Amino acid sequence: MVTLVVNGKQVNGKETRKLMDFLREDLRITSVKNGCNQGACGACNVIVDGKVVRACMQPLTNFANKSILTVEGFSEQKEISPAMLVTLLHWWFLEKGWHIPLGNTLS
Repeated sequence: MVTLVVNGKQVNGKETRKLMDFLREDLRITSVKNGCNQGACGACNVIVDGKVVRACMQPLTNFANKSILTVEGFSEQKEISPAMLVTLLHWWFLEKGWHIPLGNTLS
């Protein structure tokens, strides 16, 4: 068994599972999506110890004793630190590709 912290709660999971499958199927966390299953699209992004990580490719064993934060975890926090805000903004605007090239807006 692997022990980790997800959205502030200590949980245990089977070592053979991928992080994304564990989050979606075992913990019922639906913000983590299976977009490409290759780690390219970013739909499976989670924050692990303050860094953005793709959850679809990595086994649960890589996250033993780590702290994982999902979108659901952000909604439960009373306060977001400046470092977490920067990480979140980077995740949504750069990693998710939520930007429009200037050329497309002018044509």
